[in-house]
Amino acid sequence: MRGLPSEYADLPTDALLMIGHQGQLVVASPSQKLVIVRLAMDKGSSFDRKQFFGKVARLVEAKSGPLLTAQKENPAQLFQRGLCGLC
Repeated sequence: MRGLPSEYADLPTDALLMIGHQGQLVVASPSQKLVIVRLAMDKGSSFDRKQFFGKVARLVEAKSGPLLTAQKENPAQLFQRGLCGLC
């Protein structure tokens, strides 16, 4: 953790994101017991990752309750978990 804000505020704070070629991606969140794999061959079309992650977050929250995301977490919680840039 470099203490930088997340580009994808809808992802869980512990999410590991791997972005591949032509829209492929993998997201893993141990706290949510969640893995998302997108196999794609987007040639010339645009895929809005932020919109996609927002929709996934709403779906997961509807099924299992609130996600702990960078958008919803306060600095004190980050500090307690050792995830702030100052820790």
